[in-house]
Amino acid sequence: MRVRGELASLTRAASGTWYSALEDRAAQDGAVMSAPRNVLVDFAPREGDELELVANVGLYEARGEFQLGVESMRPGRSGAAVRAVPAAEERLPAEGLFDEAVKRPIPRVPARIGSLTSLCRRLRCTTS
Repeated sequence: MRVRGELASLTRAASGTWYSALEDRAAQDGAVMSAPRNVLVDFAPREGDELELVANVGLYEARGEFQLGVESMRPGRSGAAVRAVPAAEERLPAEGLFDEAVKRPIPRVPARIGSLTSLCRRLRCTTS
């Protein structure tokens, strides 16, 4: 199932497993992500980040608590992507990408038109 919420806490165990709590306005759920899965996460989750998880619901029998077994994780709408905007706003002008002297006019009639496709689309691949 897909779950969205704010990362309330995150503990990285010596075994490589991540233990966390995900919360929204109404509830807080424990979550666990094993080392083979979390090495595929391409960002550094931090407390307060909004996350979107694909997870299985399980039972931690020792405490009789339900927990989410996380399969994949990505930033939510207010997560890493939003934090990256201020950095890009500083970096891109410094690289001269908005310099008027470098800009070329848009041609009235393009010389070439390209089309990009993906085999993944035909195979119904997913990114999550």
